[in-house]
Amino acid sequence: MKYSQQFERYLAAFRDRLLKLVVLRGVAAVSIAALIVSLLAVAAAVRAGFPDDFMITARLVLVMILGGIAWYFFALLKGRVAEHAAAEIEQRTPVFDGRVEAYLDTRDAHNPMRELLAEESLQLAANHAPEQQVTPREFRVAWSAAGAAVAILLLIAIAGPGNYELWGPRPVGRLGVSGTVAAAEY
Repeated sequence: MKYSQQFERYLAAFRDRLLKLVVLRGVAAVSIAALIVSLLAVAAAVRAGFPDDFMITARLVLVMILGGIAWYFFALLKGRVAEHAAAEIEQRTPVFDGRVEAYLDTRDAHNPMRELLAEESLQLAANHAPEQQVTPREFRVAWSAAGAAVAILLLIAIAGPGNYELWGPRPVGRLGVSGTVAAAEY
């Protein structure tokens, strides 16, 4: 296999790892935003007595904020990583010293310098695997943040009386009426 093909595989693996990190950070950001907006909306709704118009507005705000954050991470940042991966690789692996960008600038397969540059870059890449440069710690932090936010959100939705109002309508009571009538019977 030619050196350029091997180096292309290395760059693709690095790019994939960077994309996975962006997606995971996006999941964490969406989870944290859902938790914060939900808590704020429920706190305000409790004070207002859960009026229907307020809950509809809170749901719309929640959807818009989550949609905006999701668009930012999953569309905008993913596209930037795909376009500017060489700069990110150079930043995370300073030993390349501009070789990645120079390699990508020489797209002509018949350029003899391309193979030499790929060979030299592969020697440097042997000691700088993508798994070392985009560390597992970065993934763990994002997973932990997302997991904690989702766990807290579920705990509040399950354990907090009335807090599920933001996510959907009230559950139906014994007589097919909302929980307020069933509670009035006691």
